[in-house]
Amino acid sequence: MDSLGIGDSSAQPSPNALEQALTTVVALPFMLVIGLLCMALYKGVRSDPMILREEHGAALIENAVVQGQERHDADFGLVTEPVADSASPD
Repeated sequence: MDSLGIGDSSAQPSPNALEQALTTVVALPFMLVIGLLCMALYKGVRSDPMILREEHGAALIENAVVQGQERHDADFGLVTEPVADSASPD
């Protein structure tokens, strides 16, 4: 039991334990920075215009289907078609 340092008050921690503790202490500031960067990325993605446009489009389609079903009972289908761009020369 003496080799493990159990019960011996004069036993020094092993160099491996000190290295592990030092590694953990040194890594903490980097972990905090990485955590803050992850939160900033999440916030940026949530306010991205492309994501917001997709969410808004999904809500519009859902509302169109609900209104169509209310007006035309169960006999309703939503058909989407590409719209010709007015700026294109076609």
